[in-house]
Amino acid sequence: MTTLSTRIIEPRLLDHGKLLLTSGIQHWLVTGIEPWADAPKEDVFDETWRRHYLSVIVTSHIHGDAGDTDDQDHLLNFEAFANPGDGFRVFTVWDRNKVGKIYAITSDYGGPDAYLTVMFAGEY
Repeated sequence: MTTLSTRIIEPRLLDHGKLLLTSGIQHWLVTGIEPWADAPKEDVFDETWRRHYLSVIVTSHIHGDAGDTDDQDHLLNFEAFANPGDGFRVFTVWDRNKVGKIYAITSDYGGPDAYLTVMFAGEY
């Protein structure tokens, strides 16, 4: 089990690296069709709403909002924030608004190979 530090932690924008969107997220943004679906879900929101929702996920993830992440992963995120550049990842889950579950994952938080990838859970 990881021991967590107790100091105040402020996530930093640049520690998340480059933003990557999977092909499933990109296709959904334009069409409203989630991966492995034949058509948009009923009452699917328009493209403007989908783009806004994605921006909320990304900015919330960057600012340390846990979204719908379980407690254990949320605590591990604080370990990453406390130790940028040590190879930890930041992981958040977003399961809301009748949209399939979306993951936002920053690999190597604060490190030279940091990437923030947004994907549907089924693309993981």
